[in-house]
Amino acid sequence: GIESCADMTRFCKRWPLARALCPSTCGCDDPTGELFATGSSSGCPAACTAVAGAYRSSLEALPCVERTQQELASDPLWQEWARQFHYQVDLAWKYGRGRPCTNCTEYMMSSGCGIIAKWSDAVNASIGWSVDPCNGNWMHDLIGLKAVAAYCPVTCGCSGMTHEALLQRHCPGTCAASSR
Repeated sequence: GIESCADMTRFCKRWPLARALCPSTCGCDDPTGELFATGSSSGCPAACTAVAGAYRSSLEALPCVERTQQELASDPLWQEWARQFHYQVDLAWKYGRGRPCTNCTEYMMSSGCGIIAKWSDAVNASIGWSVDPCNGNWMHDLIGLKAVAAYCPVTCGCSGMTHEALLQRHCPGTCAASSR
């Protein structure tokens, strides 16, 4: 039976209700946690990814380093995010028409941080929307995924901004020091 949020952990990746009821346990407030579906449309309360509290503390401490596509492809966390990305795209495009990627796991794995431009261009071409995965806008409210600026600070332009502007863009706080 389920008696506490600890018992919900195994449901966090697939059940939006688990994320809504137990957001911290599920990792809604962790910018580099295993859960990739952290948007409010995916069950995580919007307050979790507001740049405050635990989310902000994590962003503050992250290194301002972007890894290569090959490094990301071998990173177990990036691999997990890619699997969840595919699952969320499947949910949004149930009938496949105009879908930006068929095997979205491979699409993300082979792109590394290039996924940001590829996805933005594909969504714009497919349905005419302007999106920005850097700040978590993968497809407005239809696909609620994590902001990737913490993992892709160079691609997301995480330098030359004030410290607060970096955090609002979901960039590592250490990028402020490295841009001086």
